[in-house]
Amino acid sequence: MRITPIVVALQLMISPHSLAADGEEKGMISMSGQTFRALEIAAKELDRHGLKVEKYRIFVETIDKTIHVTFDDPDRSPTQRGSGPNLTGLSVELDVETLSVTRSTFIK
Repeated sequence: MRITPIVVALQLMISPHSLAADGEEKGMISMSGQTFRALEIAAKELDRHGLKVEKYRIFVETIDKTIHVTFDDPDRSPTQRGSGPNLTGLSVELDVETLSVTRSTFIK
């Protein structure tokens, strides 16, 4: 099994100079066009459920032939399992070649 994390998400691959004094993330992010398209498609899935992408922390990783996009509560602690205290998380899986959604599940 090949696991390739794609560092993305409105907060990943940010330069060291991209944090403001208040800890707010600022600056430029970098991602491939395929990752961008996967995020667009996954965000439509989130929208379909009436959820706002702006409220989430987003993680993207490729495992074998699947792109996994996770919309996570930014207030969820790293040790907490399941959804965070304020938002229900959503996991969207896409086929790496066709970018079609193969699975979409709420994180419980």
